[in-house]
Amino acid sequence: MLDFDEKNDNGYNPKYSIATDMKGTTVKPIYASGSKTDDQWRVTRQGLKKFEMELIGRFGGWKDQYEVSNDGTTMTMHRQESQTGIIGGKIDSNGTFHRPEHIFVFDKMK
Repeated sequence: MLDFDEKNDNGYNPKYSIATDMKGTTVKPIYASGSKTDDQWRVTRQGLKKFEMELIGRFGGWKDQYEVSNDGTTMTMHRQESQTGIIGGKIDSNGTFHRPEHIFVFDKMK
């Protein structure tokens, strides 16, 4: 079970859970109120301290790669935007498109 308690600047602060076997099975999150979402998640374990979580939504999605530090106090997430929806990024002098890199670092609460 993965539990989420988000805090956003715009006042949207959802709490939801995902029951997963971490083997890539598609699951739907359930809000703390008991209501379900239209989104789907696919969680896949990549190693002892690594897993990947992919959001599949009607407006696109993203893939997050998580890794927990060896001491278990920090988790780092790298986000890859999906190919659908609004695309942001930069084109270099060779004409190659580069998506922005999103890195989130979470510290264990005491």
